[in-house]
Amino acid sequence: LYGNPAIDKLSFSKKISSTVGVTPRIFLLEMDALPAVDVAFATFWSSAYIVRRYKKAARHIYFVQDYEPDFYPANALSRLAHESYTQPMDYVVHGIGLANYMKDRFNRHQHTLPFAVERDVYQPPEEPPAGKPFKVFFYGRPRVDRNDFALGVASLLKAKQLIPDMEVYCAGERFNPKIYGLSPEWWHNWGMLTRRETARIYRGCNVALVFGFTRATPMVALEAMACGCLLVTNRNDYEDWITQGGRTAVAVSPNPVTLAKTLKVISENWDEYLKVAKKGQILATSWDWNLEASRVIAELEGEAQTDGKAYS
Repeated sequence: LYGNPAIDKLSFSKKISSTVGVTPRIFLLEMDALPAVDVAFATFWSSAYIVRRYKKAARHIYFVQDYEPDFYPANALSRLAHESYTQPMDYVVHGIGLANYMKDRFNRHQHTLPFAVERDVYQPPEEPPAGKPFKVFFYGRPRVDRNDFALGVASLLKAKQLIPDMEVYCAGERFNPKIYGLSPEWWHNWGMLTRRETARIYRGCNVALVFGFTRATPMVALEAMACGCLLVTNRNDYEDWITQGGRTAVAVSPNPVTLAKTLKVISENWDEYLKVAKKGQILATSWDWNLEASRVIAELEGEAQTDGKAYS
């Protein structure tokens, strides 16, 4: 169900085809004209309210991908987004950290779909990068608040003063580094890249600096770890599943001075931190998309059998 009455069916179909490789049959109907179905999925907070009104659906499933009130200031929209998680539906939560938060906050039965990386794309290098020059990948998107571009720039400028041979490789959005006082001699902005191009950059870097200031872990963090990068991220209450208390990644207070000093320590002790990166690589490749999706589907089907709403 899509809550936008102005949606272009052809464009929407092309987007799905290019993303998942399957051309869907899309029908745009008014709510009352929709047929009876086994299940209706909500994938965004506003669609949760629409799906709940779909009385001809045997089951209603809410696929939660982030804690969406965090995307708004404290107003009616943020509250409505929060209230969407109180709807009587089946919940599938994407990501372990987000699932832990949702479980603590709402104390409900839910199904967790962990992040999984494409192992044929995101692989470690045959030989890990040397400690010099010290290369940092930065997930930098000036227009996306939750990845805090300004914090990254401030931290890396200070780190450059402490680590003269440091080089930064930035991707995620096109921008001119000079606007932010960044020299192209050591700051390389690659803009938007394909998955394989991004993986190639990961494999050449020592560290991936990835911030996430919502409840969901950025997928980029796991992809970089899978390619052998040491993840450095901001500390939060639900990051321990990925950092394992510092055994698989490094979590730091989101302060430019602290982050810069942490990068300096890592650069000076790279052989030790490389061991952490290798453990992180194993963790990041622990899950398989097909296996995890099949498990969640089996759980949902089992519950449907139990309550008499089996899928046909």
